[in-house]
Amino acid sequence: MDPFVLVRPNLAGGLALLDHLDREFGEIRAALWVREDFDLPWRLWIAPARRDVDRDAFIDAVIRITQAHDRELAGLMAYDVQLISADHPAMPHLRIIAPVDGTPPISLTNHLLGSFFLPEAVVLRMR
Repeated sequence: MDPFVLVRPNLAGGLALLDHLDREFGEIRAALWVREDFDLPWRLWIAPARRDVDRDAFIDAVIRITQAHDRELAGLMAYDVQLISADHPAMPHLRIIAPVDGTPPISLTNHLLGSFFLPEAVVLRMR
C-alpha cells in the first residue's frame, strides 16, 4: 500500500511540529515518518542538528507543543514522535537518496541504507 495514504493525515501535523521545534531547538536536520516493521505503528523520527540537545527537554517540548497546538498538528500525539541522533546509521544514505528541504515529501519502501533496513518511510525533511 502507498505509504502516503497511511500517513497523509499526519503529514501537515508533522511539518507544523517541525516549525515549532525549529523555533525552540534550532534547526531540525531530519524528520521522517517511519514504520520499522509492517506490524508496528508509524513513528515520526526527528533528528536535531545539534548533538547536545537534552533528550528530556526535547520530549517535554514535544508533549507541551502537541497539547497546546492539537488542532494545528492534526491530531499528532507526543507518543508518535521519536528523537533520533543525527548520527543514526541511515542518515548519510537518506541525505543522498532523499534530500528534502521545503519540497514535497518523498516516499521510500524497502530500502537498505548501509546496514540499516528501512521497510517504509515518508521523508518530510532531510538536510
